[in-house]
Amino acid sequence: MATTNNILLVIGAGPGISNSVPHHFADQRFSSIVLIARSTDAVERTKQSLLSTFASKNLKITTHALDIANLSSLRETLTHISS
Repeated sequence: MATTNNILLVIGAGPGISNSVPHHFADQRFSSIVLIARSTDAVERTKQSLLSTFASKNLKITTHALDIANLSSLRETLTHISS
């Protein structure tokens, strides 16, 4: 598949399925990925894994550490991402 300008947003990035999802979509079509999780370590590990796996691709990966139960922080982050 061709790479698009679509942004993949993964909320709850970390081990398991939420690590597999960005890998799958980075491989298929997304070159811009946003990772959100409560843990800075979790999003950074997922980011580094993506960057090493897809070193030949020009991935743009941004990370945000926040608790999505904090709706004002989530809203602010989503507004920032969409602009």
